[in-house]
Amino acid sequence: MFLHVLFVDDSKRDTCINIQLSSVEKSMVQVAHHSQHVPMTCPKSLRQYNSLEPLDKPRAICHDEHHVYCSLLGSNNMLRIDAQGNKLEWVSYSTGTTLESIRIKDNKIFVILSKNENRKICVHGLQGQLIRSWQHADCSVYNLRNKLAVIGNQVIVCDVYNKRLTVYSLTGDIIRHIPCTQLLWNSSICEAGDDSVAIITSEHSDRVYKLSLTTGQIEWTSTDMGRSAAVVCYADQYVLVAAINSSVIIVLDMNTGRVLGEMLSQIASLFLK
Repeated sequence: MFLHVLFVDDSKRDTCINIQLSSVEKSMVQVAHHSQHVPMTCPKSLRQYNSLEPLDKPRAICHDEHHVYCSLLGSNNMLRIDAQGNKLEWVSYSTGTTLESIRIKDNKIFVILSKNENRKICVHGLQGQLIRSWQHADCSVYNLRNKLAVIGNQVIVCDVYNKRLTVYSLTGDIIRHIPCTQLLWNSSICEAGDDSVAIITSEHSDRVYKLSLTTGQIEWTSTDMGRSAAVVCYADQYVLVAAINSSVIIVLDMNTGRVLGEMLSQIASLFLK
């Protein structure tokens, strides 16, 4: 069985691929019958995550068209995984540094680093070279959830301690602060269009919000998500929500928040961290 899949990466280039599914993989794909527009399988880079073992305990994870980038709990390195599953220590940080979030945009890797309750944003090229960095004022305690989004020429970072989103330019200048009382230490955000972010307030929450960066207003709220772990934008049309301790990815319409269907993946939670 072959599925024709449209995968849109972070640079918004479309890549059409044919994936051959085994009998086991066929059972992993489930789409609600009432929607014909839900992606029929997970993005192709999801398969590269199979090279990560459960004991690896990924802390931050992201991908571009060709590679997966991640950090592991207890490690101060950024790993790069290629299509064959080969792991390479791509960037090494100083001892005691934690890589908390990773995002890729326009051939640049944006990360949040923390050390001794100090945080900074670093921007790397795809070859691992440091392009620039700046300090980020947030002394809260993070966990495994993503706190970083990149939209256009803006870098949006959670400031959990002050209950707000800080919007930076690509060079690290503060553009503005957006009050966001929904933020908690285990919140997660992702891009949701050209001027919005999707937010899970907590892994104990059953709600996902879409917040406008222009107005600061909540555009929609989607409920009954169960205990949601993390969110990610897919194909500039969908918000994918992973549940805690579950293989289910819930597919939301990015414009309305309506539930369109579900995808089953044995590594859904890993993909969305």
